[in-house]
Amino acid sequence: MPDPATSPGSKQAAGNPTPSAPRASGGLLLTEERLHQFWLNNRSYITLLIALVSLVVLAKYGWEHYLEQQETEVQQAYSGATTVDLLRKFAADHPNHMLAHIAELRLADQAYAAGRLAEARDDYGHVSLFLKTGPLAARTLLGLGVSQIQTGETAEGEATLKQLTDDKTVYEATRAEAAYQLASAAAAAGRHEDVEKYAAQLMQISPNSPWTERAFALETETAPTRPVNPQAISIGK
Repeated sequence: MPDPATSPGSKQAAGNPTPSAPRASGGLLLTEERLHQFWLNNRSYITLLIALVSLVVLAKYGWEHYLEQQETEVQQAYSGATTVDLLRKFAADHPNHMLAHIAELRLADQAYAAGRLAEARDDYGHVSLFLKTGPLAARTLLGLGVSQIQTGETAEGEATLKQLTDDKTVYEATRAEAAYQLASAAAAAGRHEDVEKYAAQLMQISPNSPWTERAFALETETAPTRPVNPQAISIGK
């Protein structure tokens, strides 16, 4: 009777043991169990949180789309404002929009061109309360200063124009025109020294500007005439 310890089957079993299935580590099983238990205990809250996040994302994109649509409608309304009445209506309907201030600037320009100087002055003044920086702001102050001078508010107008000429962040062409308008106001008031001062300032701002040439022409026109010495004439004879 063969010895079980030395039987062929036993040797095969001893030499080639049957591999057993790998056992998961206790730590991994413990983590999975904890996650599963956490989900069971809090799945209602987690589901609610996911739903809230989804609603926030959808609301954000919906609001952005609404704002884009509103902006498109405002731009279309501005493009269609081709008359004075439509421009005023657009400005009244969109008082806080940048295009409303641009519409008011256009109204001020049209009033000035039509000779309605007081209306232009008021419109420029209103726009200047909102446009504080950039080329349009400088353009508004230029119109305000000129219209103030032409409606008798000379001191206020000159102060407005000096603000432009002294601001080196303003475009050169705008500063040059403001300086010429100051020279023109000084010439009208017979202040030749001020005309000379603004002509010299124009040489510093833009020596090749047409405004500079016109300022020097004003300087020549307003130069005081020197009295003729009768003795010099007789000596010459």
